[in-house]
Amino acid sequence: MVLCCDGLYQRWLVQRASQVFDLVGVVVQHPPASVQQGRLARLKRYRDPRALLRQIQARRALPPYERLGRALQDRLFRPEGIEPAFPASVPLLHTDAINPSTATRAATPNAAPATTCRWPRWMPS
Repeated sequence: MVLCCDGLYQRWLVQRASQVFDLVGVVVQHPPASVQQGRLARLKRYRDPRALLRQIQARRALPPYERLGRALQDRLFRPEGIEPAFPASVPLLHTDAINPSTATRAATPNAAPATTCRWPRWMPS
């Protein structure tokens, strides 16, 4: 079983894990909209002119790195040009929060991990 958020890297991880392990399911966290910051909260960070200037400078410097990063992402995570997806053969459970969720606990009553992903490598449990 894999517990993760939804995103490019997580979908690729689940695809690879399903090829190596016999997955019984995937629990995907989708945070509620109330957790996401609004536009006003994001703008408050830049009340200080120095912080705003640093942000503008960083934004100007990013495009070349973003292009290089996108090419690397495509090469690593989309080798055939196809966006990774959760395998259809593995049951999916969508939840607001992985850890405190009763749905997660119900789906994984006797879960004992065989492998734990601790950045930067896989470690047997």
